[in-house]
Amino acid sequence: MLDAQKVRKKLKNVYGDECLSQARVYEWAGRFKAGRESKEDNKRQGVLVTVHTDYNIEHLRALVAANCWLTIRRLSVELGIKETVCQMLHDNLSGFPERVQKEGREWLSTVITGDES
Repeated sequence: MLDAQKVRKKLKNVYGDECLSQARVYEWAGRFKAGRESKEDNKRQGVLVTVHTDYNIEHLRALVAANCWLTIRRLSVELGIKETVCQMLHDNLSGFPERVQKEGREWLSTVITGDES
């Protein structure tokens, strides 16, 4: 029989302050008592595994080229993805280092920034 208290104590001895919280240990102990055999997360239906794809990057590039004033929120809606739009813009479309290298630091004065309003 799995004793969550003993498991927590052993984990705390090994991992110290980096140990799972007591609530998580009890949650997982309950799962294993109920018959679970795997420590891996369950697959979730309807969740895309990878959204940072060449197709999405090109779609994002086309949206930005058509209207550079679109907000991150609007781009996310258009692409149907949320979490990775900022990362994709930064990693694949920013071009800041290349532009600064090619056009010099003066180019930065042409960049328009805005606030949340």
